Amino acid sequence: MKILKFKANKFFKSKMLKISLLIVSTISIASLVLTGCLGNNNNDSKNNKKTILTFWSSKIEVKEQLENLAKKFQEKNPDVQINIITHGGSGSYAEQFKASANAGNLPDFWNIASFGEYQQSKDHIKCLDDMPLVKKMDERWLGSVKGFDNKIYGVPECIEGYGFIINKLMFETVGIDTSSMYSWDGMVAAFEKLKQAISQKDANLLAKFPNISSVFLMPLGEAWVQGNHGFVPFINEDFYPENAPKDYNPIHEAFNAKELPGKGFKHYKTFMDVLYSYSQNNAMSQKYDDVVDNGLFMKSGAATQQGVWLASKIKQHEEQNKDGLSKELIMLPLNTPIAPQEKGKYVVSTGQYFVINKNVSDDKYKKIEKFLEFFFSPEMQDYYTNELCFISPMKGANQLFKDSSSFNETLKKAIKENNIISGDLSLIKTEEFSREGVGTFLQKYFATKDFSEQSFFKTVEEPSKRLWKEISKNQ
Repeated sequence: MKILKFKANKFFKSKMLKISLLIVSTISIASLVLTGCLGNNNNDSKNNKKTILTFWSSKIEVKEQLENLAKKFQEKNPDVQINIITHGGSGSYAEQFKASANAGNLPDFWNIASFGEYQQSKDHIKCLDDMPLVKKMDERWLGSVKGFDNKIYGVPECIEGYGFIINKLMFETVGIDTSSMYSWDGMVAAFEKLKQAISQKDANLLAKFPNISSVFLMPLGEAWVQGNHGFVPFINEDFYPENAPKDYNPIHEAFNAKELPGKGFKHYKTFMDVLYSYSQNNAMSQKYDDVVDNGLFMKSGAATQQGVWLASKIKQHEEQNKDGLSKELIMLPLNTPIAPQEKGKYVVSTGQYFVINKNVSDDKYKKIEKFLEFFFSPEMQDYYTNELCFISPMKGANQLFKDSSSFNETLKKAIKENNIISGDLSLIKTEEFSREGVGTFLQKYFATKDFSEQSFFKTVEEPSKRLWKEISKNQ
């Protein structure tokens, strides 16, 4: 994120994801202040003839589309100017948010991505429990902005989900029916067959895909990817019990937990070891953009862990390259060794939430609310679906239209069939746990080249549990 990132953008999220802040230079901050961009600089209609609203967005993958949407709103509302500052990349959300808040430089409204981020910004945001738009949202997508008082403090921007994006044509070229790849065992068997074809320099495969060099594309160079999204199914083993009581809230339970039970670490090790064994040689130095732009798009690899947010980037790629890439790609569930023979599930959660600065004037609040109503309006439905490539969090909305993205259609079908698991725990504590914690510990584990259980315990499991405990003491 360039100033502030709330959802790691993601190897998923692009989504990471789909998560965080980029330390801004003194020059950038000074520029924003001098131009009156920041939310608390009292740029009201009295002085400027327009109400200036500043929005910090973390959806870097649709930066231009969001800016165009704001322009459409401004055309209908010439008394309002919306300045969108898009955040993407790396950084520490907690430290940068605190610095911005202490300096009085928070915008009028912004994105957050998780309950952990809500907790870090809760003293600065308005309760939206009485906002009419909130009442229109499906309650399933409000969990990470529901406080311990059970009131709502944000509006979901979109529904996101992820699994494995694969180039089905690569697998089909070596005789693999991709319908067999919807379980962990089936997917690993297909990976093995394709790996053999690559190593044996299969003539038919190389004729169609001369750049192919590995089965899996893994960005181990960015710690948040596997520490955040990759870890979700395994942390869920601790906080999503099968027979939980009706009043059980896994999000609140996980946030309040003083210790991490760690039931999923064994499966997490298997998951990561197997994917690493099929990954490209330079996985340890690869980052999100590398595996997407130079891997998936250049067809040097057949699979990667990714989500629906990739749709907009694929669309842009196809407009420039005319290579029909989208017809080759499908999204599989996030198959894991937890239930290796069963059909996998897609990880689903709210991509981002809009939250509003509690110090905005009544006039600004009304205009932000008007913008959000416009954002979700029937008038903008086609733009929301086919330009932003979003899935709506509104009640019944997904039955009203068809997406241009096959990924979104896949995810909506999975939601309808309840073939999903929650992704709400991805940043349940702080970025320190997922990014500097689990993700960084995993990098150290692979760097040792010792893949024994003892090595994993010492480099990943034990320090992760210790860090969770330390963070919990300071909450």
